[in-house]
Amino acid sequence: METMLIIAKVADIEILEADIIHEERELCPISDVPKPHRTSILARLIDSCLLYFEAISQGIEADQQEYDEELMYSLEGMVDSGGWSPPSEEETKAMEARVSRRVVIRKYIHEMQRDAHSLSDEQLRAFYEDQKELFTSPEEVRVSHILIRKHRENAEAKAHEVRSNIHTEDDFNCATASCSDCPSNLSCGDLGFFPRGKMHPAIEEMAFSLEVGEISDVFTSPFGYHILMVTDKKAPAQLPFEEIKEALKIRLMSLEREFYLAKHVRDLREKYKNLIQILAEEYK
Repeated sequence: METMLIIAKVADIEILEADIIHEERELCPISDVPKPHRTSILARLIDSCLLYFEAISQGIEADQQEYDEELMYSLEGMVDSGGWSPPSEEETKAMEARVSRRVVIRKYIHEMQRDAHSLSDEQLRAFYEDQKELFTSPEEVRVSHILIRKHRENAEAKAHEVRSNIHTEDDFNCATASCSDCPSNLSCGDLGFFPRGKMHPAIEEMAFSLEVGEISDVFTSPFGYHILMVTDKKAPAQLPFEEIKEALKIRLMSLEREFYLAKHVRDLREKYKNLIQILAEEYK
């Protein structure tokens, strides 16, 4: 079978075309999502083999409970995806080996990443001070609006009539309750605060062009005809260090572990380079 083609070997572990196809399906279970190139999938599988060799060299093993739980998880995933069919004896052995390696690798990475450096408050503060532009809340605007939906008879004329009778904030609030087709009419048309990129561009452009208390002319969007009144604005502001410290620590520690693992894998590539053989020409 084509899927039994040996693509590469890492010591005595064979990486088959079937392994690459399996990994591809796990990475991209949705058919219309762009799939990574298969050479990059092969690189991932080789890296996994190297981590496995290093793990067993340090005496890490999968106990029976861990193995059984991982095997059950894998089988459930195959059934849920509709990819289940009774495996052959050879396929069963390959799956069992894959499951065992996965457990060992996960345990090894967990143990290894304990050595990743923790971050002190002083280091976090230094990063915060050096990258302050990353910790700024965006400019926000708060608006109320009146919406005349397009399905109304003479909707555009109605919107202009409503606008012609608005001269003050009180006029706007009265018109919101009596004329607006938006559910926000129950709260004086209030849409709350929002930054750029959260509303339809037509609404956003108008909202950020007005001053507080200013009322727009009639303008359109796919929803209908709008009249906006800006009720408040928030300028960009520096987020306090104490407010973002914990989230920053979690994110930086995650990055630290990722970099630590990537460096470790590069070291293993060098350490075990004589064990790696790429056999299929199209993957070289």
